[in-house]
Amino acid sequence: MEIYDYHQELTKRIEGLKDASYSIPGWEGKRWKQKEIAKELKITESTLSKWLTGQRTLRIDEVLMMSRFFRISCDELLTGEKPEYRQISDEY
Repeated sequence: MEIYDYHQELTKRIEGLKDASYSIPGWEGKRWKQKEIAKELKITESTLSKWLTGQRTLRIDEVLMMSRFFRISCDELLTGEKPEYRQISDEY
């Protein structure tokens, strides 16, 4: 996937999360506006807008911050796929 495609896909995921946030436990019925998300993340609306338009790439700490805000894993934010976890045995 090219960098441009990556930005478009990440933008779609963030927009989708913003629009679907009403289904996140504790946020039932809540539809976040860009201004509200920026305020919660303690960033400017301009910064959020640049992330959403692909004018600026998220740094690793910003990916973590965004994933925590939306209560999803970094994997899911970046790839759109929920990670599969497996139990690790205590036996070595």
